[in-house]
Amino acid sequence: MHGNRMFLASIMAALALLVGVASHGGQVAAQAPSGGGGDAFTIIATPTGTNPVADSATDTLSFSQGNGISIVGSAPTDSVSITLDILTTGVDADSVQISSDSGFEFIGGDLTLLRGCFDDGIIGWDEATDEWVCGLNNQFRTIDAQSGTDPIAESPTDVLIVTGGNGATTTGDATTDTITIDTDIMGNAEGTDGDSVTGSADSGLEFVTVAGEETLTLLRGCLDLQILEWREGSDDWRCSPNFDFNFFEVPLGDTTISAGLGEDTLTFTSINATLDITGTAATDTIDFGIASGGVTTTEIADGTIDEVDLSANDAPADEECLTFETTGPGDFEWESCNRSMLFQPTAGSNGGQLNQVNTGHPVVLLNAAGEIAHTVVTFPADLATIVSLEILVIPTATQAAADWNIQVQCQAVGEAAGFHSNTDSTTTYNVTNQQFFAIDAIGIIVAAGCTPGDHGAILVQQGTAGHNVDVVSVELVWH
Repeated sequence: MHGNRMFLASIMAALALLVGVASHGGQVAAQAPSGGGGDAFTIIATPTGTNPVADSATDTLSFSQGNGISIVGSAPTDSVSITLDILTTGVDADSVQISSDSGFEFIGGDLTLLRGCFDDGIIGWDEATDEWVCGLNNQFRTIDAQSGTDPIAESPTDVLIVTGGNGATTTGDATTDTITIDTDIMGNAEGTDGDSVTGSADSGLEFVTVAGEETLTLLRGCLDLQILEWREGSDDWRCSPNFDFNFFEVPLGDTTISAGLGEDTLTFTSINATLDITGTAATDTIDFGIASGGVTTTEIADGTIDEVDLSANDAPADEECLTFETTGPGDFEWESCNRSMLFQPTAGSNGGQLNQVNTGHPVVLLNAAGEIAHTVVTFPADLATIVSLEILVIPTATQAAADWNIQVQCQAVGEAAGFHSNTDSTTTYNVTNQQFFAIDAIGIIVAAGCTPGDHGAILVQQGTAGHNVDVVSVELVWH
């Protein structure tokens, strides 16, 4: 403000002087008070300093150029031109001035706004210090929104309004110039039974309206005491019963029993009996066994259980069946599900001799190459799976590769003899003289394609001379 007053005073003094300027080459003649010449100011009042006084007719009033002022005199027009000298060309770092009362500064005698601001800076009024100060132009004109259209400030009076959507609240604080965005989560005292029926969601979360506000919560459509459970198949969270195991494996019927969407109830049906219950933590299994003599009331329509396979998922050798005995008190017993039949040789051919030896039943002696032992067999009608088929023999010579040909023939009633047939003439056997040996023939009979109820024969033939053997029996194991 002080610089502005000096500038105005200079202009006023110059104008006063120009009133008395004539054709004296810019000089002002001093007149004595009693003189009769032309009027002129002998003294010029200035706001500061000492007032210039015309002491003689030869005195000259001189104008000095201060900062930001250009003074140009013109003799032809008898005029003095006083103008502001404003900076027109500057360079970076020509000033470090960042504040002033007026917001101006002089650089090289030229007037300019403050030039010590940072790049893209602005000049702002500081009410506390009553001055203009360099600042940062850090106001966003456009806000980039995640969705919708971006808000744009069209004028200095525009106000950006921040509102909360579903499950979110916004709180402003004028004291700290902050906006807090928080999740609106349902509190312990909020919500009522039946305020939602949603029982599944990808996230396991939902919004429930409480007191007019959307609040975030876990699914609230579950039944009493249910839990949230992840379903891999549908990739979502669902209300489910609070079971330790979600799926129950059962030996018969459906392979699994699974709880549905918060509605299924698993019901165990039992008979009136004493149960032996054994749990195995390593396999997550529970075995139910009925104690011998533990049945007090038989709850079976026909009074008997012929066979119940409770281990359909186990290997055949491990399977057991539960049988019910009608004699005595009537109890259940665990027994092997496998059944077996023993078939004795019935004849020999090509020189094979049906003979009686110390085994207690007839055997066929094969003492020369080409001799054959015949054993007639019948495949049971209830045969589901052949567990094993073994031909029991007694070698009468030690051989590292005994050569015996095995053939299976079978046919159903009404089919031609030997309708199904298969022969193995390549397998050899490592045997010891007079030691029982079992020829595994299950692969041969399976390849033959024999079916339940078929009738047929199993033939053993000596393939190489000297590979003598006594054919004792054929044992079929099935279930």
